[in-house]
Amino acid sequence: MDKHQAINEQTRIRRVCAFLRKKTLWAVLCFMACVFVYGYVWLGLPQNLIRLTDSADIDEDDLPELIEVSDEDYVPTVTSVWRIDEHVSLIPDVSALPDIMQVNHISRLFNLSARKDIVKDEIIPEIQKFKIAIVIDDMGASPKRTDAIIALEAPLTSSFLTFAPQLKKQVKQSRRAGHEIMVHVPMQPHSNVLVSEDVLTVTMSEQQISDRFKKMLDKFEDIKGINNHMGSLFTERADKLAPIMKILAERKLFFLDSKTTPKSQGEKTAALFGVPSAHRHIFLDNENELEYILRQLEKTEKIARRNGYAIAIGHPKTQTAKALEVWLETLADKNIELVPLSVLIMQIESLNQKSSSD
Repeated sequence: MDKHQAINEQTRIRRVCAFLRKKTLWAVLCFMACVFVYGYVWLGLPQNLIRLTDSADIDEDDLPELIEVSDEDYVPTVTSVWRIDEHVSLIPDVSALPDIMQVNHISRLFNLSARKDIVKDEIIPEIQKFKIAIVIDDMGASPKRTDAIIALEAPLTSSFLTFAPQLKKQVKQSRRAGHEIMVHVPMQPHSNVLVSEDVLTVTMSEQQISDRFKKMLDKFEDIKGINNHMGSLFTERADKLAPIMKILAERKLFFLDSKTTPKSQGEKTAALFGVPSAHRHIFLDNENELEYILRQLEKTEKIARRNGYAIAIGHPKTQTAKALEVWLETLADKNIELVPLSVLIMQIESLNQKSSSD
């Protein structure tokens, strides 16, 4: 090989090496970009924004707060679900869990157990029981069916209508059976239904609402809170809810939003007045059939296992009483505890206050 050929060969080698270095650099940069995008989107590098899912990926049976059916057939639709800072509205609520279990729950939900700032699952205490509150609305409307619910000696939460014919007698019997007592306050719905003579309406003044509401509460002793009976129209009006929340704050009572409308202002208005509040997750007995109600109770259990707690609403129907009697016998083996609603709301409120102070 002469000198000229040797120089050409060296030049070709240098060009090949330069080409390979360039390609390798691009490959490394592309790999790093992929890793960054993966970490940014799925591992939550921006700590204040985590995407959960799109509606196409959601199993409606597994949604505790998004898919709900009420006595007025309200079914919210679901699009994309996001968690932004502490302002969470459309992902399962873990506020009733101890801090360590909240971390564990979020870790499993988003598959983040590998992150260094997430506590691993194996250190979570197995003795923690998931809590369920069962609220029975419309108590007292039918004395006979109310008696069937009262016969269930368990920590149910009985919400009595203000116009029940045997109110004092059946409230006393419910307490004896271990039930917590609430007031089921009639409020105006969108439909033209005569709810009751003492219904709260949007045409009433603030003073009229206050006077009528106080008369309702004065029919009861030692109550813990209230929830709305119907009220799809009334609960959409924060200005009409305000006098109610003011009285609840004065009497240290809680508010349970029955969620008969997706536009309810109940919990937001309660927060403005410092009233402890929550909302129901599921209705048990839109169909008065034993198997249907048992399936709804199974869904309630799923919600509790996901959230740490669940709030279900039923009614004094024949099949509801039978289903609850069957279901109550199964709780001991399920690591689930039935508790009065006030127990859950106090825990939620305590954790909310702790979160605010932090």
